[in-house]
This record gives sequence, structure tokens and C-alpha cells, in this order.
Amino acid sequence: LSTLHGSKGLEFDLVYLVGCEEGLLPHSRTLDSKVTEVEPQHIEEERRLFYVGVTRAKERLVLLRSRARMMRGKPVPRTPSRFVLEIPAELVDEIEVRGEAAVSQEAAAVRGAELLAMLDSLGKA
Repeated sequence: LSTLHGSKGLEFDLVYLVGCEEGLLPHSRTLDSKVTEVEPQHIEEERRLFYVGVTRAKERLVLLRSRARMMRGKPVPRTPSRFVLEIPAELVDEIEVRGEAAVSQEAAAVRGAELLAMLDSLGKA
């Protein structure tokens, strides 16, 4: 697990870029004219970070995004990152995953505790 900034100079057989959505990549602060002037160099810096992430993959790259995210208890539709949309279609295999219904906070906490217990047991082996 790494940040895009921290991955510079590294290479991996398989890379997952998670959150390839407008507002995450490029980040909403880059796009918000109230916070900063939306200037081409700000978007280009975000594009360079995306490029860094993409070029870390030696064999396979998986770009992930959500169709919707929960915000204040309500699903909010998400838009794919403009950077993903700029990739030529012939280079992309798009797969839609339809999962289970939303998980409650309690169920997520239980699953998280189970995962941590499993990781802890692996560390002691």
C-alpha cells in the first residue's frame, strides 16, 4: 500500500489504483475554485501523479472506481476520473462488478475485527 507520491521510482508486477473518480483523482481541492484558482498547472500536476501510478505497473494495472459513494447516509453518484476517460478505449477492458447491498457499520466493524485477527495470527506464525 502506497501513496502516488511515495511510489515514484518503484515498480510492481500488479498495481491497483483505487478511487479513479472526479474529486479524488484529480482531488476536489484542485477543482474547487473557492479553495484555489483552477488553473491548468494544478490539473497537470494531478495528471502527472496519475501517470506515476499508472507507470508503476510492470505487468498489470487495475483502475478502480465506484459508481456511487455513501455521503451523509445517502448514495451519491460518482463520475469517472477525466484521466481514466482519456485512456484510449482499445487499451481498456472495462468490467462492472455488482456486489452485495450496502453493509451496516456494525457488520463492517465485525468484518474488520475478523480481518485484523487473521492478520495478527499470521504475524505470530
